[in-house]
Amino acid sequence: MSHFGEVSYVELPAVFHLSGRFAADTDPNKVNLTIGAYRTEAGKPWVLPCVRQAESILASDETINKEYLSMSGLQSLCDAAMRLVLGESSPVIQEDRAVALQTLSGTGALYICFQFIDQFYGGCKDIYVSDPSWGNHKLMIDRIPGLNFKQWYQRRVRAKYVAESFKDAIETAKEN
Repeated sequence: MSHFGEVSYVELPAVFHLSGRFAADTDPNKVNLTIGAYRTEAGKPWVLPCVRQAESILASDETINKEYLSMSGLQSLCDAAMRLVLGESSPVIQEDRAVALQTLSGTGALYICFQFIDQFYGGCKDIYVSDPSWGNHKLMIDRIPGLNFKQWYQRRVRAKYVAESFKDAIETAKEN
């Protein structure tokens, strides 16, 4: 018997099924509209020239430390992110009450945030996610027993999100 026999299957979000169907499609005129990424006319990933240039600069710089980072990431990046989000003169930064960490991706950041809320926040455990959103957001929340997945619908007007839909969701949320 496997040590992992009790692991349950998690259904992938629909967008990932569509990506698989796209890859299997032999139509030469197909266009991948599933996951937002720049593509060449041949359908291959296109890396922005500025990204290629930055990669080249970093790869050739012998002075850059290539050792593993600390568990919280590159401190200078975390500090710059806090200043960007909170403002240079934020009292939270000035009073040394702000904390940041670097993650591998947006999904990784969200998962760490959800875990943190579950473990350390004593208030309401409702996590509000917009509709539409990525399917993996619900999957992550559903995997943490102490959290409750909630959705709010984003009304669109002329392809722009309207702040009122977010405001309505916040006003109807539980206090805590």
